[in-house]
Amino acid sequence: MKKEFEKAVFNTFKACLSSSFQSRKLYVGFSGGADSTALLLALWNNGIQCVAVHFDHGLRGEESRADAEWCRTFCEVRNIPFHCEQLRVGDKLNEDSADLENTARELRLVAWARLAGEKHAVALGHHRDDQLENLFIRLGRGSNASGLCGLRKTAKINGVTYIRPLLSIRRTEIEKYLRSIGVEDWREDLTNRDDRFLRNAIRHRVLPTIRDCLGDRFESGMLASVDALELDAEFLEESAKNMLNQPIFVPFLASLSDALLPRVLRGFVQQETGRDTVFRRSVIERVRTEILRTSQKTRRVPLGDRLELVLDGDRVRVVESDRGSPESVHWNWREQPEIELPELGCRLSAEVLDSVSDENLRRTGSMEEYFAVDSLAEELEVRGWCPGDRMTPFGHKSPRKVKDLLSAAGIPVEERPFQPVVCGAGKIIWLPGVRRAEFGRIGSAPAVLLGMSTSAN
Repeated sequence: MKKEFEKAVFNTFKACLSSSFQSRKLYVGFSGGADSTALLLALWNNGIQCVAVHFDHGLRGEESRADAEWCRTFCEVRNIPFHCEQLRVGDKLNEDSADLENTARELRLVAWARLAGEKHAVALGHHRDDQLENLFIRLGRGSNASGLCGLRKTAKINGVTYIRPLLSIRRTEIEKYLRSIGVEDWREDLTNRDDRFLRNAIRHRVLPTIRDCLGDRFESGMLASVDALELDAEFLEESAKNMLNQPIFVPFLASLSDALLPRVLRGFVQQETGRDTVFRRSVIERVRTEILRTSQKTRRVPLGDRLELVLDGDRVRVVESDRGSPESVHWNWREQPEIELPELGCRLSAEVLDSVSDENLRRTGSMEEYFAVDSLAEELEVRGWCPGDRMTPFGHKSPRKVKDLLSAAGIPVEERPFQPVVCGAGKIIWLPGVRRAEFGRIGSAPAVLLGMSTSAN
């Protein structure tokens, strides 16, 4: 078992990195879990000089410190170079699990860029089972083929080369390898059992349910689908890369298929700025809308990552933006009566009132609206305007394009992506400063007063 496992890891290592990279420093992500422990030992036992890097996220108090100390001792006993990086994720956000995961990942990417840069490489312990879990996560996000098989054996992010030598190996094989070399102890992060985190929920609840329905063999079929998707994605990505050899003009972008446009756009932005940015579906839809318009006026499309795509006649440019593309925010208005939305340049508030007088109703305008408490979901979604948005205005029976409502309100085209849109239960219920929907009419029951005020960006 030991020889076969280590040979498989070594062969993947060689296949992932060019000979020039193989002679440089290799940083190995080392959490102390079974996956990263097996990766570190398999590489070290193959004579590969590497540095074990442990990230202390500062989220679990004494348990985090104990993990870091265990990893340090584990490496010292085996004379493996060790580095501990303090991230302090908790200083950056609240306790929202989705924010925790995203912020922790962003901080790790920054740290890897500082440690490895473009000169060295990073090895991560993702394995075959992670690909399956990742598939379900990305399906829920509406990803294309590239996203569905997002875990690749080799990847480059912000100039850093990442390899995943365990990606063809199942979790059970990893633990067998450790026991075969006498390693019976590794760290178990208790947060891995917390089903508030999406990956954990899929691992502990979704996959067992599917196994009960379809049997264990479904996993091999799903993983075969991941492999097939990767082949499709690589073909499309290579096709998009080849198209970047020509000048990029609006008519060319307009001629691209829906499969190629996001890939060409991603490559073009990276070529122009050096940033590797994955665009949300709403951004691609907005770009598609603008490149199909027969207009010689300058149009600016927020791309995210504080970048804008500028369409000036047929010319295409990417420029720095003074504000980022607004992300969707989930707002529990009962627990958080006020929420600041800097990228939308506003603040929203909510106040529950036992009753509403006729006088108060007459005082409200587009910056304040009353909604019946029992009609309002406790968690609202707040985001920027997206092409295709529709809403049934108050007093109307049929929906209208939000674009037309914004136009009638005199909102400039370039400002529309930053127009706040408040949604409840999947429907647009309010365009602060513009119009409310035919939704949540108040009666004798208590009401919620939603308000918007502008704030500095």
